[in-house]
Amino acid sequence: FPACAFLGCPAKLSRDFASGHVMVKRSRSPSPVAAWTVHCFWALSGEDCLDLPCQQADVVEALLSAIADALQDTGRLQVVIDGKTPKPGETLLAAGIRDGDRIGIIRLPPLLVATTSDDGTAMVWNSSTGTALVTLRGHTDKVLSACFSPCSGELVTASRDGTAKIWSLPSGDLRLTLSGHEFGASAASFSSDGEFV
Repeated sequence: FPACAFLGCPAKLSRDFASGHVMVKRSRSPSPVAAWTVHCFWALSGEDCLDLPCQQADVVEALLSAIADALQDTGRLQVVIDGKTPKPGETLLAAGIRDGDRIGIIRLPPLLVATTSDDGTAMVWNSSTGTALVTLRGHTDKVLSACFSPCSGELVTASRDGTAKIWSLPSGDLRLTLSGHEFGASAASFSSDGEFV
């Protein structure tokens, strides 16, 4: 296995790019400074992929950054501990991780950006690559706003044509048209639970 560095310590590396998920486990260390080794494995397949040394005072984001660097992964990763995600800035110890525990790392989908246009369209983009993922066509006048649902599985657009439209993502299929505004719909958004527009 090739060596990689995390906090100045060597680590063993194996790769499984097919499954898209990582998990982490520390092994016991006799070191008085609480040096641990985290054992990463892909969450869905359970296959091992990487060992990294760390310390209990390390923040979770530093661990994720080291994992991403070692795997040469440009995607977004998230730690999962017993089905929960730690708070931003939390140390491994504060997040409830103890020596010998197994913690999960999941690869998250890319961040999306929506743009609107005077030509009656809206577009959804991958913010990491700048690639247009889908163009949403169906409004007959300027699109004035766009808003993602809480889970990013839908987008609502509002247009000067007096309608708001709900689109399924990533397909871009029109799911529903809300009409009735006499002078145009200047904005639309989802409720925090995604149940209402």
